[in-house]
Amino acid sequence: MEKLIQIYVSKYSVVCLRQYEANDQPVLDIFDSLGCPAGSISTCIPSHLFENGETAISTDVPQQDTIDELVRIGAVEATDKIAYSAHGEYPVVKVLNLGASC
Repeated sequence: MEKLIQIYVSKYSVVCLRQYEANDQPVLDIFDSLGCPAGSISTCIPSHLFENGETAISTDVPQQDTIDELVRIGAVEATDKIAYSAHGEYPVVKVLNLGASC
């Protein structure tokens, strides 16, 4: 059974198969029920020093709800860390399934 997260009223599968070129942060991509790409729920922050496997959750989604969903399916581990950029604050998570469907 595929693990899905819910964002607003839609459900998505989560995949972590690539990294941002600027700093090797994992990218959390989501796909709709038809398998079409729906976007990334992580964001690249090159100025932040992430530990291995850590990434930041985008402000394009409800951050805490999305983290709760990702934790529920076992895709990430929540941290107490915040990454800061000129554009805002982003909660940091540790991706548990690097290079795989979450």
